[in-house]
Amino acid sequence: MTTTGHAAAENYNLVDEPDPVGRYKRAAEFTEVVRKLWNSWEDGAIIGDKEKGILADPSKIHRIDHVGEHFRVAGPLSVPRSPQGHPVLVQAGASKHGLDFAASVAEAVFTVAADADDARAYAKRLTDLLETKSRARNDVIILPGLAFILGGTEEQARRRENELLDSIPDAYFLPRLAGILQVPVEMLHPDKTLPDDLPEPALGASKSFFHATVGMARREELTVRQLNRRLGGGAGHQLFVGTPDQLADHISSWHAEGIADGFNLMPDVLPTGLTDFVDQVVPLLRAKGIFRNHYEGSTLRGHLGLGSNEA
Repeated sequence: MTTTGHAAAENYNLVDEPDPVGRYKRAAEFTEVVRKLWNSWEDGAIIGDKEKGILADPSKIHRIDHVGEHFRVAGPLSVPRSPQGHPVLVQAGASKHGLDFAASVAEAVFTVAADADDARAYAKRLTDLLETKSRARNDVIILPGLAFILGGTEEQARRRENELLDSIPDAYFLPRLAGILQVPVEMLHPDKTLPDDLPEPALGASKSFFHATVGMARREELTVRQLNRRLGGGAGHQLFVGTPDQLADHISSWHAEGIADGFNLMPDVLPTGLTDFVDQVVPLLRAKGIFRNHYEGSTLRGHLGLGSNEA
């Protein structure tokens, strides 16, 4: 468990939330255990002989006998291994410990990037850390969050954005922003900029969202109300407003620079926003040669272009 917050800790039978070092130590050992379990079934272990009533060859199934600080697991895995060998390891987190964990084990990372500068800085930090782990940049797929609002023209997209944002009452967005910043809601005035003395987020807060949100507000000198409009539905992620052609160009530019290998899509409204993306943006990305025309593999690992991961 690397998720912050007391409620998350309770879901893992923990009385108190571990500090960041403790959370990531536990996550590292958990990942080690899971990988051992995936490898506890050898390739070819499944026989599937109905006439003889034999499911698997027991000589190709092994105990792992893991004994560590946080886990004791005998194994083997109680079901056959995935057709992928190892399912894809996806991680989210841009704190010091989260980024180090990503560089150590992740194959795909979900990131927060309000703009290209944020994405560029994250990709650089991750690449530098990967080198210290004897891993290459192409070992990890970077997937920033991308909130978007589309229209037939830029004017139509802006009109839709205003209609959606005007429907958000102060009673909703102020507590939401206060939660991101980990401050009392009384500190935030809709028509004033963020307080100068915002405290660094305490244990239990998401530092990734905090720094992305505050950084955007400071750079653009936004009032709290304007910040809410900039955040839209993305809560610190980039919010793109424009035409399908503009969005395709935007995605293409990030991809060409190597600061994003794909995106975690956040449509303005579901399911219509996603349908618009599939119908109007995907064909443009295909024409640019950066989106597949058909699947070449049969697993998520294959679709993402990741090699085998057997450690």
